Amino acid sequence: MPAPLDGIKVLDFTRFQAGPTATVLLSDLGADIVKVEIPGQGDQGRYIHAVEGLSATPYFIAHDRGKRGITVDFRSPQGKEILLKIGAGCDVIVENFRPGYADKIGLGYEAFRARNEVIVYAAVSAYGEDGPLGNLTGFDIHGQAMGGIMSVAGDDGASYTAGAAIGDQLAGMTLASAVLGGLVARERQGHGQKVTVSLYGCQLALQSWEINQYALGGSLPPKAKTGHPQLHKTGMIWGSFPTKEGDVVLGGVGGARWQIFCELLGIDPGPDVDPRASFIRDKSAFIPAIRKGLLKRTADEWVRLFRDQDLMISKVNTYADVVDDPQAWANGYMIELEDPNGRKLPVVGSPFRFYANPVKPQGPPPELGQHTEEVLIECGFGWEEIASWRDQGII
Repeated sequence: MPAPLDGIKVLDFTRFQAGPTATVLLSDLGADIVKVEIPGQGDQGRYIHAVEGLSATPYFIAHDRGKRGITVDFRSPQGKEILLKIGAGCDVIVENFRPGYADKIGLGYEAFRARNEVIVYAAVSAYGEDGPLGNLTGFDIHGQAMGGIMSVAGDDGASYTAGAAIGDQLAGMTLASAVLGGLVARERQGHGQKVTVSLYGCQLALQSWEINQYALGGSLPPKAKTGHPQLHKTGMIWGSFPTKEGDVVLGGVGGARWQIFCELLGIDPGPDVDPRASFIRDKSAFIPAIRKGLLKRTADEWVRLFRDQDLMISKVNTYADVVDDPQAWANGYMIELEDPNGRKLPVVGSPFRFYANPVKPQGPPPELGQHTEEVLIECGFGWEEIASWRDQGII
């Protein structure tokens, strides 16, 4: 059975991470992604932390696998016309230029809409296209800083990032969702439109509860340290703890499970026997005893014991643990991808699972300009034109 987005064609101007994350997810769903890069240069992601022996960097594999790649100099008048013609036959355009730049060079929403009235044009920016910061650029770390998450992450005395590019990744996932909404609206209502998200806006959405808690309650939270800033001094044990070997996280321990939890650790549960009271009453006084108890066994031992009693616990995995985790492989979250040299690569797969329309990564990322001639021929250009553009450096 075809994939969910089989037959959908996307012209992809994105580079680095947030935009490419959106289009790689659309690729996993079956869309044909045509990635546009500058001749002889390409997406900067091709060169980030190269690994010897690989034909593409891990960064580029993560964000651009399964796409077709073309090189067209969109800064030239002829290159712009080539891309407008390609875009006329597409369903979706995706870009993450500085706000206003695509319009300036003649590749904005109105330019593509003039060729295709029902085009879905998607863009991701740093801070949103309106307001005093609307024309500024920014990266993942700026989204994390502006969005407030760094103000509560980690310990006192410093501002910590999340340790992964959650600003870019979340914006990419949200933009993919916006594209899907635009396609549904086109199907049901018959019109195209421009859809946008930003790193900043997605960070606020990520923390809607926490920001609302301050906006409506008036108190800024403390640093999260090893837990959650809004769950200090509550009836739940929530955070990370060291064990004899490795760390574990406990989340939601309280209520009816409190007595079982304390019995496993060999600590006094206190007077609460009412599950409702146990779930509400401040348990921060128990933290020293819990820390001491957890040091008696390893993380793996505690995970087995707690899960046998249906208590929620997880080991704090390293990336090495994740790559070897049978749960990740069983669900397709880790997969093997074959590169152009026939090498089997263990890489992160798709988060989607469709039971009627199976989805999967469509292959490795393209070599720079690998599909240029193929895509141009599909759009009706002739070999003489293509050869001339190649000689001029346009493609």
